[in-house]
Amino acid sequence: MTPVWRPDASTAGSRAQNPPHYAVVDTTFSTVDMGGVAVDTLRGLGVPADRIHRVTVPGFKDLAVACKRLIEQGCSIAIACGMPGPEPIDKQCGHEASLAIGQAQLLTSTHILEVFVHMDEAKTDAELIAVCKNRVAEHAVNAYWLVEKPVELVKRAGTGQRQGFADVGPADPSKTDAKHLRTGAATPTKKAGKKKR
Repeated sequence: MTPVWRPDASTAGSRAQNPPHYAVVDTTFSTVDMGGVAVDTLRGLGVPADRIHRVTVPGFKDLAVACKRLIEQGCSIAIACGMPGPEPIDKQCGHEASLAIGQAQLLTSTHILEVFVHMDEAKTDAELIAVCKNRVAEHAVNAYWLVEKPVELVKRAGTGQRQGFADVGPADPSKTDAKHLRTGAATPTKKAGKKKR
């Protein structure tokens, strides 16, 4: 793991001298290297390797504390990647892990982007990999925008952006139904690089 940057009191408040650092936390439970996708995406956006701090934990219930620790050590934002299984107990545990991530955000006053891909979101391994790559990559872009280019998110307000599946687009008063907004209406065919950066 890269040593975590700590702000220097003499340069506090200067983004040029204290650029944002990113925490990427993933799990061994996932069947896809989600953390690797996040790191590759951040590197593709020009974030130097020494500002990306990756930690891998056993399962998604370990994500919150790992993110919290990295934030306390100086990271500006965290990306928490997990993969709940298909059984009801997996869904329950995923919900509990999500609550812990939310609590860690409040305790640190720092965004932790929860990137969960449920194993039953896809019908095949190929589809699961595609959903993972897209969702993780797009959330990595979101993390970058949150701390370095927040205006990019403002530009997309109300546009129905989705991660992992096709965007649904903004609400359209000319449409006669809302089928496009329902679960399962989108397909995981959108490429991760589709968003303007």
